[in-house]
Amino acid sequence: MKMKQTSILFFIVLILSGCSKNTIIDEPRQEIDEGIENLFNYEVNETKVLVWHPDMYASTNDVRIETADTTIISISKSFYERLEHKVGMESILNIILTNNDVPFIRKVGFVDPRGDRYYMETEQATIEEMFKNLDVEMSTEPFFSEETATRAGSRAAGFVDGQGIVHPTKYIIEYPDGTKEIMDGRDCATRFSASLDLRLEFPFDKEFTVPHTPDWFNMGIGVQGKVYAYTHLGINIGWFKLNKFEAKLGGGIELDMPIWMEVETDLFKKFETDIDVMKGPRISALIWIGAIPISVGVTPKLNFEASLGARAQARCEYGFNYNMAFETGVVFERNKGWRPIRKFNQDFNTRDFTASAGVEVSGKAGLYAKLALDIYSIESIYAKIGAYTSALAGAEISYNPNELTINYHADWGVEAGLGAHVKVLNYKLAEWSTEFNIYGPKVICDYEKTYPF
Repeated sequence: MKMKQTSILFFIVLILSGCSKNTIIDEPRQEIDEGIENLFNYEVNETKVLVWHPDMYASTNDVRIETADTTIISISKSFYERLEHKVGMESILNIILTNNDVPFIRKVGFVDPRGDRYYMETEQATIEEMFKNLDVEMSTEPFFSEETATRAGSRAAGFVDGQGIVHPTKYIIEYPDGTKEIMDGRDCATRFSASLDLRLEFPFDKEFTVPHTPDWFNMGIGVQGKVYAYTHLGINIGWFKLNKFEAKLGGGIELDMPIWMEVETDLFKKFETDIDVMKGPRISALIWIGAIPISVGVTPKLNFEASLGARAQARCEYGFNYNMAFETGVVFERNKGWRPIRKFNQDFNTRDFTASAGVEVSGKAGLYAKLALDIYSIESIYAKIGAYTSALAGAEISYNPNELTINYHADWGVEAGLGAHVKVLNYKLAEWSTEFNIYGPKVICDYEKTYPF
C-alpha cells in the first residue's frame, strides 16, 4: 500500500471582475449631435459594474482613453464582442489600463459605434454607485489629500498620471459593524476564490496460485487495482457576493482480476557437459594429521563447458473488470440556490479470452581457466574464470479476439563468468558464480506478423 499522491492545493486569486446581465439593445436611431453620428440608445435594466483589466485585452488598442479627463473612452469592436456583459447607458466602468495602474471609475452616458470602435461619453462615478448592488450593506466615502486633488474636484480622491488621466486612489469602506478600512485601488479585490483538494490512493497487485499442483502446471488468479478517495472544498465570491460554494467527498474502487492457467515443461532435459581440455602439472603436498597422511594437490586446467535446453509453454487467460465510483456533497450557485451532489456508477465487464503457446531453445558454450584443489585426487574446491557465448531462439503463437499473432526471434552474445565451488566427499557445500556482459546480446532475427479475422 502506498500513497500515490497527496496534494493540497490552496490558492487565492485576486482579480478584478464584474457581474451583470446582458443589456438590451434597442433599434438604433440616427441623430446628429455636435458632429457625432449614429447615436445608439441603450436601455439598461439595472446599473451594473463592469470591470476591465489587462488580462482581458488582446492588445493595448482594445481600450483607449481619448481625452485626458476620461470624458471620452473608446473600445475596439472585437473587444466589445468578447465582453460577456455588454456596456450600455448608466453602466459603471472600473477600468485598469495596465497592471501598474490603479483603477478609475466612470459612468457611461451614451455609446456611439463608429467604424471598428465604440466611443463612450462618460462622467465621474462615485464609490457608492460602484458598490450599490452588493449583498452586504456598507457606506463609502472618498479618501483624499489636497496634494493629490485633481481637476475633478478635491472630493474626487485621485491623482493625475503622466498623460493627465484621472485615477481615484484610495477608498474608506465602512462596514455595518462600524469599522472602517482604507484600501488602495489596486488592493480593492472584487473576486475571492479558494479551493482545498485532498486525494488518497491505495494501489495493490497480488497473485494467488493453486497449491499442490505438478511442477509443470500452474493455475491462479491475479488481483490488481486501486482504492481511492478524494475531497474538494471550493468557494468563489465576486463583488462580495457568494457566486459558488461546493463541498464534496468522492471515491471508488478499480479492479482487474485475470484468471490464468499455464503449462510449462521441458521438451528434453537440459544437457550439460564439463570437460577438461587441458591439464597442467599437479602441485601436490603430503600433510600429516596426527598419524594420518593426507595428499593435497592443486591442478590448473583449461575447461570447456556447454549446455543445451528446450522448454515449451502454453497459457490461457480470462477474467473480469469491475469499477465503482461515487460522489456526494452539496453545491450552491448564485441564482440557482442549493442542490445536493449525488453520483454513483458501477460497471462489470468480462476480460477478453487470450491464449498463447510457444517453444524456446537456449544454449551456451565457453572456455574457462580453472584452478582445482583436490584431496586424495578427489576435486573438492575449485575456482574458475572465463568467457562463453550464448544463444537463444524461440517461437510463439498467440490468440486475441479477432486476431492471431505469430512471432519468432533469435539472438546471441558473449559474456564472462567467475565462480567457485566447494564440496567434500561428493557433498556440495557451497557454490557461487557471477557473469559480466562483454558483447550483445545481438539480435539475429525478430519477426512478428498478425493475421486479423
